[in-house]
Amino acid sequence: RALTLGLRALSGNSAYDIALYREAARYRYDVYHAHDLPALIPAYLAARKHGSYLFYDAHELYPEIGTLTARQKRELGRVEARSISQCDRVITVNPLIAEEMARRYHISQPKVILNAVTVPAGFRPTIKEDRFRLHLATMSLQR
Repeated sequence: RALTLGLRALSGNSAYDIALYREAARYRYDVYHAHDLPALIPAYLAARKHGSYLFYDAHELYPEIGTLTARQKRELGRVEARSISQCDRVITVNPLIAEEMARRYHISQPKVILNAVTVPAGFRPTIKEDRFRLHLATMSLQR
């Protein structure tokens, strides 16, 4: 009950947050790995309950998402600022986000795991490739 009340205080009593926390806290894991800000508070509480590690994987600067209102951006920025220092590891998808998070939240620079694959041999970024669209068009003609 105390953890659920803590969750309500930290994340605005969201039904999603409470359901995610309850599911995550059901079992003890060595590491709770939060993918993006909406999962961070529930993962933090579950990790704290079980004495586990907490990893935060920020796929973007969540408080900067363009569809959020100014108020939502401020609140999410406060949530991230309060929570990120509680993480055992912070990772992100590119060096620019890592630098900004370190600057913004006064943390060690997050580790970067590029969200990309190795460029295929012969790939030329200046040439427009339509293989995917052509494949889809072929598929729709076959129906």
